[in-house]
Amino acid sequence: MSAVLKIPSGLKPLVNGFSAVDIPSCPLGEALSRLDDRFPGIRSRLIDENGELHPFISIFVNDHNITYLEGLDTLISEGDEIIIVPAIGGGSRVNSLATYP
Repeated sequence: MSAVLKIPSGLKPLVNGFSAVDIPSCPLGEALSRLDDRFPGIRSRLIDENGELHPFISIFVNDHNITYLEGLDTLISEGDEIIIVPAIGGGSRVNSLATYP
């Protein structure tokens, strides 16, 4: 049994459309590097050139944000569920209904 990494829709094209992939039991950063061996380009969408998680990406292991665990050194165990959550921005400018003197 391995751990399951859930892929957000914006990254699915990088993993042949899969919504989830199995990853090995090892530190998360290593697991993402191995994933990049299978699906080139995915690691750089998550981790910057300094080896840090991009600021607009959150990763949860069993509902716990890795920021509050061991970061990319968080050990992934069999049966774990890992979820990538990218920040979402945008929208439209809303004019205020209030009037100011």
